[in-house]
Amino acid sequence: SWVTSMLKSPLKGGVAFRVFYELPTCTEDKEDNEDGQNSRVVNHGGCMMKTLELITADQWGTVYDRHQQLLREYGIPTLDLEATTARKWTVLCDTVAQVARDWRTMTTSTTGMSTHTPGTVYTVCDTHR
Repeated sequence: SWVTSMLKSPLKGGVAFRVFYELPTCTEDKEDNEDGQNSRVVNHGGCMMKTLELITADQWGTVYDRHQQLLREYGIPTLDLEATTARKWTVLCDTVAQVARDWRTMTTSTTGMSTHTPGTVYTVCDTHR
């Protein structure tokens, strides 16, 4: 599951992800190893010479729920990892096509000129439909 994945790799999402979802970020870690170096140094997203606090499964579960709520609220398409490959391509290509339509509408309304999107995306999608 997503929560298990986050527990296994606590650097996923970085500090910005933690700040956005109001999770603990960095704490000082003064423990030295035998070389006199900080034993848990993390140089990731501003946590140099500090360590990222561990996040519990319950905390990650809350993040997952909040994130899913945002996706639903704003109508953002998601890929079901259990879906068939064909279904995944359909969702992806439909989303890309919608973004291209929105982009053309936005650029046409603000500039008076139609702006074309690169054809490569459509070629890739055409081969998977």
